[in-house]
Amino acid sequence: FSLHDTLNAGFITPKSLETLLEKMDRTVSVDDLPRDNRITFRAFLHVLEQHARQNGGSGHDDGNNMHYIQIVEEHRQLSVKRGEYLQAEEAAKQLVELREREEMRRQTLATANTASDRAKIQAAHQKQYLEYSCHWGEFMEDFDRKSMEYVAEAKDRQAQELSEFQDKMVEDMQSKPMKWSHELIHWRKRQHVMAEQRNYADAQQIKAIADDMEEEELENMNSRFTTSFQKKEAAFRQRQAAEIQALLKRVDVRRKELEQQREYDSKRLIQRNRNVIAGMESKGSIDNAKTADQIKIDLRNEMATIRDDVAKGLA
Repeated sequence: FSLHDTLNAGFITPKSLETLLEKMDRTVSVDDLPRDNRITFRAFLHVLEQHARQNGGSGHDDGNNMHYIQIVEEHRQLSVKRGEYLQAEEAAKQLVELREREEMRRQTLATANTASDRAKIQAAHQKQYLEYSCHWGEFMEDFDRKSMEYVAEAKDRQAQELSEFQDKMVEDMQSKPMKWSHELIHWRKRQHVMAEQRNYADAQQIKAIADDMEEEELENMNSRFTTSFQKKEAAFRQRQAAEIQALLKRVDVRRKELEQQREYDSKRLIQRNRNVIAGMESKGSIDNAKTADQIKIDLRNEMATIRDDVAKGLA
């Protein structure tokens, strides 16, 4: 740039800029050129920056910024050596701007890395919570399935017990001797006496009376047995129903306990993850402050090295 600024005026013409860019093997569109014919060194750097953006770069990468700083530092020291103090002052201003830009770039990069770490931790927490929810969901499904199987087994067992109870009731009825009335027994005795006395006509009449009485008493006994059987069976079924209800209640109580445990564990997991994020943010704030200070120190040292190197080169 200084070679093309033959008058040491602090600017060059667009034609000189095109020639300079050609030597640097770079091209730039007309839109990127300043509207007037006075292209300052700062405008020249801006054109290079635009070129970097058009070719996929950020225009603010470390290589560009530090390279520009070296170029501007050379220009500043050369201007001082030539006694071109206005250009030196312009270069000094540009150095401040480039340094601020590089400092901002590095801080942005550090912040982006912190944000990336935070996003990774949050993604890990989300994955952990989804796995936790999936585990609990599978556990509750397994609990419900086993509970239904247990209830079904209890009902099958009760059906078997009811069948055995009914069979035992019938067996008890059939095994018990008939309890006839004294009147019926008396008529049967008279029937046999008449038959022994060969008084068959009277015996037949008495037998008819006794048969009617026996049939009636048998119907009464069957009726009483049926009523008793139904009451005992109803009581038995009621006890079984109460047993099933108690079982279902225990299942429901246990399920609510598991749901409460799930909610408790879920809150603990969420709170623990929040504490991790809060701790990371707190530590990040401290680290960011330290990083910002370190960036300033590093830039100061790097620029001092550049100044020394340029001074040696111009000596």
